[in-house]
Amino acid sequence: MVYLVGAVVTPIAGRRIATDGHGKTLVRAAVIGAAGALVSLVPNVWAVIAGLAICSSGVFIVQASATTFVGMAAKHNRALALGLYVTFYYAGGSLGGTAPGWLWQNFGWPGCVALVVAVQMVIAGVAWTSWDAVEVAAVS
Repeated sequence: MVYLVGAVVTPIAGRRIATDGHGKTLVRAAVIGAAGALVSLVPNVWAVIAGLAICSSGVFIVQASATTFVGMAAKHNRALALGLYVTFYYAGGSLGGTAPGWLWQNFGWPGCVALVVAVQMVIAGVAWTSWDAVEVAAVS
């Protein structure tokens, strides 16, 4: 059910990407996703549901921003660039489906949340430090 919130939010995010740029939108979305994961640590079922909805919304927006950024940034072979992006996206998803198991066994839910927050911050860091220059060059 929490994914439905992300499905509603993503089209709205498309307008943000158009006005604010891919990098800024992705950084904001990653922060939102990390914040949602942290909210899920509150020991209340409604807080967990809200945190997961917020987190999934942030992840959906990150995905939309990253996908459209790759298509915009690739000057040549856009289909290849998007294909590589999707390949790494699903490879990461496969790893992301198994790696948290070890964290769950050793650290419980807080360990899984720490992983989500760390990944979101790495993604935000890449966008923050690299994407603006690529976006400006692509538009020029």
